[in-house]
Amino acid sequence: MTRSLIRNVEVFEAGACLPMHRHADAYAALVLDGSYDEFSFDGRFSCRAGDVVLHPRTHAHGNAFPERSARVVSIPLPAELADARGFGVFAASDLDAILRLAEEDTTRAGLALIEDSGDRAALAPPDWVTAFVADILGGHSVAATARKFRISPEHASRTCRSWFGLPPLALRRESRIRAAIAALRDGVCASEAAQIAGFADQPHMTRVLRSQTGQTPGRIGARPDQIRSRR
Repeated sequence: MTRSLIRNVEVFEAGACLPMHRHADAYAALVLDGSYDEFSFDGRFSCRAGDVVLHPRTHAHGNAFPERSARVVSIPLPAELADARGFGVFAASDLDAILRLAEEDTTRAGLALIEDSGDRAALAPPDWVTAFVADILGGHSVAATARKFRISPEHASRTCRSWFGLPPLALRRESRIRAAIAALRDGVCASEAAQIAGFADQPHMTRVLRSQTGQTPGRIGARPDQIRSRR
């Protein structure tokens, strides 16, 4: 690889763990060697050499490297196309070809990755987890939902952190954040986006978005070319 792409290669040692974080820009993580687990609101995924992990803008996720080290290279993705395509994990049809293309034109490489198909399903959590999370997202309290499933709130919190990187109430908040971001990017006004996403009001949504993404509703809803013109 040329020096430009080598600068985008990261090496993660076995035992490392990256807590939940976000990237302002969309990108694809290409696993060159090793393996790791990716966890987010979307679930927990096993990623191995030859895999591609697509991240739309502001996608919250974490990574764990429990057994092996990993080498990962990042390639930028076209923002709006990546947002429309959404998060995904899949085995690249030809990883070497993508890397060669990225040396010449990262935009074309990003487009090729977005157009690839065959998303892998998340790892299956314990049977009760999906129904538990659905109740939490529906507005039920953690304590009442835990009693319903005959587990302790502490066990529920540990399990949610293990599978999604977030405790139950943070999962509910992330669900609302995603709904608000999707509405804003569809051109919905901030007050309506807050209502759609389930926030108490627009100021509440603005505080949460600013705290969690570092961006205001106006910036989130702006097109990438509008953001560039403001810099």
